[in-house]
Amino acid sequence: MRRVLTALAALALLAGCGAGPRQEAETIGPMTLNEDQQGIVDLLGMGEGILLFQFHTTEPYKTFEAWVEIYADGELVEEHAAGFSTTRSDPDAPWDGRLAITITEEPGYTWSFRLEDGQGGATSFKNTEPYPRPDTTARSFGALEETVPIEDGREIVLYSAVLTNSDTFAVYDTQEYLTNPDWIAEQENLHLIKCKFMK
Repeated sequence: MRRVLTALAALALLAGCGAGPRQEAETIGPMTLNEDQQGIVDLLGMGEGILLFQFHTTEPYKTFEAWVEIYADGELVEEHAAGFSTTRSDPDAPWDGRLAITITEEPGYTWSFRLEDGQGGATSFKNTEPYPRPDTTARSFGALEETVPIEDGREIVLYSAVLTNSDTFAVYDTQEYLTNPDWIAEQENLHLIKCKFMK
């Protein structure tokens, strides 16, 4: 629990440091950290445990949703293991936001989400069991590395983690899990964090 509170405090500090350069409209991508922001992340030792994104929209998006999906042996076993949804009161205004997600294992997973947009923020965290299997020996993970377009109702994969007992396994670009669902079937255990914007 202490690590969750530390992560939430870090997210508040990062929000106060200001966002990076504005990106193209209707996109979400990794947050560009300035020197002070990177210093906070490094100081708290959160480099691998925190995912930082920024987005910019001018279209009238009203709702943002982010969630965790857990797969075991290619089957979706938890469709909404953690996550949150937020609705704006003025969807016609441009929307510039920052999203931070922290993932900790203690030994179960704690998934923490924080959205900041200059008008306010939303925070959510949830503990889950050490699932799929606590005895996995290898893990490979990756986060969204470039900006991707935002479209109404379109799912975007922000993060993927493959957990396995195998000596070899394949890891794919985060967005490839949307276009090639057969790749999900290849994975022994898989965590995906997705999001979508809705008008």
